[in-house]
Amino acid sequence: MSYTVSADEQHRLIEVIYSGPITSSTRICAMEDGATLLDANGFARVLVDLRDASAASEPVHAATAFAARIAHRPRMRDSRLAYVTHPGQHASLLAQNMAAARHVEVAHFHKRDAALNWLLQDP
Repeated sequence: MSYTVSADEQHRLIEVIYSGPITSSTRICAMEDGATLLDANGFARVLVDLRDASAASEPVHAATAFAARIAHRPRMRDSRLAYVTHPGQHASLLAQNMAAARHVEVAHFHKRDAALNWLLQDP
């Protein structure tokens, strides 16, 4: 598996860590696992770490489908979402922009601590 999804009880968030090449379908699977944990724990924060991952080449509609799934899953749509990447590493800006356009609170960071601080602020 190219991702892990876990509940962080201390910070009341779900953390998703990816590794290796990942596709939008992999991200959809991880998002569904994360949404299940969000529902089970009543959390409203997601920390996504892409630093050890790379995006597989795929058509634009695949990223669009991923963003739409985030925006239409109620627990995901109502959560804050922080992405962590290395400087210069490409995140799925299309997916992030489409999620933001659907009013998902999303932000992009280069340091995990900065992402965590943003997630823990009052929305």
